[in-house]
Amino acid sequence: MLVKQYDIIPDAPKAINMGEYIIKSDLKYKALLETEANKEHSFQHFLEENPAYVPGAFEVFGLSGHYPYMNCLITQPRINDNQLRIPDFMWLANDSLSFCPVLIEIEKPSKEQFRKDEINRSEFTQAYNQIIEWKAILSTISGQESFYERFSIDEENRKKEFKPQYILVYGRRSEYEKDEWLRRKRALFQNDDICIMSFDRLHASRDVYDLVTCTVSNGQYYVRYIPPTFVYRPVTSHVLQKWIGFTSALSKIPDISEERRVFLQNRFEYWMCFGAKKNHGIMNSGDYE
Repeated sequence: MLVKQYDIIPDAPKAINMGEYIIKSDLKYKALLETEANKEHSFQHFLEENPAYVPGAFEVFGLSGHYPYMNCLITQPRINDNQLRIPDFMWLANDSLSFCPVLIEIEKPSKEQFRKDEINRSEFTQAYNQIIEWKAILSTISGQESFYERFSIDEENRKKEFKPQYILVYGRRSEYEKDEWLRRKRALFQNDDICIMSFDRLHASRDVYDLVTCTVSNGQYYVRYIPPTFVYRPVTSHVLQKWIGFTSALSKIPDISEERRVFLQNRFEYWMCFGAKKNHGIMNSGDYE
């Protein structure tokens, strides 16, 4: 008979709740749009620290809500040794039938898509063509196999249909929202596997509260940032032993108390060991600490 094999500490220091987090982070994001729209690196850094704002983990392409593989956002993923430009971010999204890497390119918000004569600017064309290059790389069997090895994809996901998806975050809504012709032209660049969105459309997903941001090198996942909403959950504890540098990254979490930070440090080994077990017993998806 299966029983619970873990203990939840009921009076643990609490993580910031998602509602409070969204209020604080929205203010930061709006300030960036107003003051640093010409600095792509500022938005790269914000999104690395706040993976909830990066689209594609669950929504956009209608996936069923499975957690992304390795429970992380990957920053600056290299999908091919010969790439001149690499994606800014990637989710390894999936559901029961499909494995869907979501490759995301961002450009600084100040860039406009259209010239005064309503022709696409060369910067937009270059960004879009980069996505086409990634599609070409991942459309071949050798490209797929190399991808699986590069990101240590498990056998379960390798057996699913391989369906890469692509997102280009480009420009501001104000450029085209009042011009039906420009809206139509922009929409023509979208299809079943490419989504074009403006920086105004980015928002925090309430489902992305316990996912971290990683870099990947030689198939190893190195934790770079942990959001202040992070909690330990028995149903996701299996990835803790696969993340490198998690406890070091705890020192960089913003907007949490020192008491909460120490608690996360002290409970890491407990949850890592639980996650490493072959038999987890009964796990309640609503349990966390």
